Amino acid sequence: MALSYNLIAGFITIILFIFLGYKIYQNTKLMRNSGSPSVKQKSEDMMHGFLDQTSLWAKLAKGELPSSPEEDVSMAMLVAAAVREFEAQCSEYEKGQMEEHDWEILLESILNISSMLGVKKYWLELKPDMSDLLRSIGERK
Repeated sequence: MALSYNLIAGFITIILFIFLGYKIYQNTKLMRNSGSPSVKQKSEDMMHGFLDQTSLWAKLAKGELPSSPEEDVSMAMLVAAAVREFEAQCSEYEKGQMEEHDWEILLESILNISSMLGVKKYWLELKPDMSDLLRSIGERK
């Protein structure tokens, strides 16, 4: 009789450990996801920052040359910021932390920006430092 109680207690303990392990796994996953902004939020934040630079983006889209060395630096920094953000999002995709729909939207954004006439110069300068994934996307255009 004592053996059956010990067996039942052992069995219950094992089940509780499995349940506890699963709960810890779920909580860890939730904490990781809640600690970092969503891809959509990151994209929206990035785009809000870029909207402040509409005149520079217009020049980049048209392929116009910068009117001063300062403007050239601003354009280079603007494109570099976009590339850094794209790199971070590509990394999320490679880690499986991005939904396929979000990836398709990101891919379209990368292709649109990298194909702008004025962006090409800066893109080529940044290309050696890009991940293989981002570099391959930029070559699709």
